[in-house]
Parts: sequence; C-alpha cells; structure tokens
Amino acid sequence: VSAGGDSNDDSLCELLLLKYISYLSTRRDLWSHVALYCSLLSVDNILETYSSFMINIHSDQERKMALELARDFFPEGLDCCILRNVVREMIISDIPWQHAPGEEGTPAGVNSADARKMRSIHWLCYYPEHWPDALVCANLLLRIFLLTEDVGTEPSDSSLLACKILCDKMLPDDLADVAVMQCEQNDGNVPMSISLPM
Repeated sequence: VSAGGDSNDDSLCELLLLKYISYLSTRRDLWSHVALYCSLLSVDNILETYSSFMINIHSDQERKMALELARDFFPEGLDCCILRNVVREMIISDIPWQHAPGEEGTPAGVNSADARKMRSIHWLCYYPEHWPDALVCANLLLRIFLLTEDVGTEPSDSSLLACKILCDKMLPDDLADVAVMQCEQNDGNVPMSISLPM
C-alpha cells in the first residue's frame, strides 16, 4: 500500500483479513490469534467482527483470554463497546446456553435461552470499570423477565425464578457498590444506554 493509501488495496486487505479471521474463529486452538488479526481492521470492523466472535465463547477461561487480548490489542475503551455488543446480542437472542466442559448446567427451573441471557452479564464482570454496564444490563434483563408476560397479568413463577437466580447466583454480591464507585471515579458518568428492541 502506498503512503497515500489506495482504497482498493485497503478494501482488499480488509476482506482478506476478515476471511482469515473467520477461519481462525472456527478453530478453538487458534482463538488466541483472533484479536491480533482483528486489530489490523478498521474500528468498525473490529467492533463487528470481534463482537461476533466473542458471542460464541462459552467457557470462563476462554472469555477471560478473549477479553484480555482485546484490551491488549485494541484502542483503549473499545473492549467496553465490544462487550456491550456481545451482551446486547446475547440478551435479544433465544439461543440456548451451550455448556463448556466442566461448566455448571442450566439452573433448575430456568430455560436454557434465559440462562444464556443471564450468563451474558458475566462478560461485564471481569474488570471493575465494566461493572456500571453490568448493573445497567442486569436491570434491563430483570425488566425483560418481568415484562415478558401479557399486559395486565402477574409475572409467572418461572419469570420470578429467573429474576431470583440472576440476582442471587449470577451477579457479584457487590455489583451495585462497585458500579457506583466506578461512576463516581469517572466524574459521575454513567454507562451509555444499551438499547434493545422490546
């Protein structure tokens, strides 16, 4: 590519990188290379490609690795934008929870799609600076569980159980305290809204 940057060459380079990243994403043993190659993409393509990749990661250890690599290779703050995309997509989809080897099963009384939605919040619980987003998403998910019934009816026992399990077993005990502390450290800035179709 010339110093002026030929847009055709840049587009071809992006396309080749996207195809190679797609291949890496299919090979669990090569997942550790995805962030490196994504870092060579435009910011918009990083957001879209790495978010799509992370949605399909289920084990806690692999999640931590993917997030650490994103923080190492991408511009500062982009990891939070990616995590917002991941959590949003996991909450709006009804794809069942896929268990990683050695991972606990779906909580009793909760369908696997709702369990996956609850589990999505874990993406935002690895670093304290993401906890305000985790609190926003947890509140949003509670609202979704409670409002999925017909208008004017009481929430079902399964919806209430999903809310209880989310609060009691899926979220860190000190989530609200840490989230507030993080907002105060950031001059009172609260996380961007995460819009979901209702």
